[in-house]
Amino acid sequence: GPLDGDTPGARSHAAALWKYNMASETLSAPTTVFYGVSEDAFANDVEVDGAGNLWVTVTSSNSANAGTAKLDFQLRKYNPAGTALIFGPLSRPGYVADTENLSGVLALSSAAAYAAATKLNSFGNHYLAFLKFDLASGNLLYEKFWHDQQYGGNEEVAGISISPLSGTVYVAGRIASQTQNQKLAVWGYDDDALSFALTVAGHTRGRAVASGVSGDT
Repeated sequence: GPLDGDTPGARSHAAALWKYNMASETLSAPTTVFYGVSEDAFANDVEVDGAGNLWVTVTSSNSANAGTAKLDFQLRKYNPAGTALIFGPLSRPGYVADTENLSGVLALSSAAAYAAATKLNSFGNHYLAFLKFDLASGNLLYEKFWHDQQYGGNEEVAGISISPLSGTVYVAGRIASQTQNQKLAVWGYDDDALSFALTVAGHTRGRAVASGVSGDT
């Protein structure tokens, strides 16, 4: 479609894995993900494991999905050069509609890849989706969902971090409601279970989260 955003017309989007060479100060895209005309793929986050392999979260079109959630969540693993797909796409179907904000944050431990994303449910609300993949095989170990039933809002994900001391996985974002003010939200997972969901009224959202060696987050 038209490259100019002001020009009317249908567009397709390809996800790109960009590589910046610091020595030569050059930028290249060793890998792109494109599914064809009228299909979309968006890269959301990238992490590097201990062997230098690249893990990428992607949101991609899937016209076979029922309902309005036509975009899938994907996890992909590439070689250190970013030129060869080692395994994937590891797809979870029907995450969001193609008109919505995309998410898919990622953090790696020594044994697992943790991802968090926003997922559309059958009632039109958005849940927090928390996923764990085995780092060696890429197998999905679990996929869990959380929703604030009392607040009745939409969970939106923006950041993820793993505590180097406790191993707690922190997810940051917000809970937005059509009838109430939005709230900053932080979720914590220990031993693969939700330990807490903290919200702070009066703050719009958490955009990132980091954990230090002192234990502070």
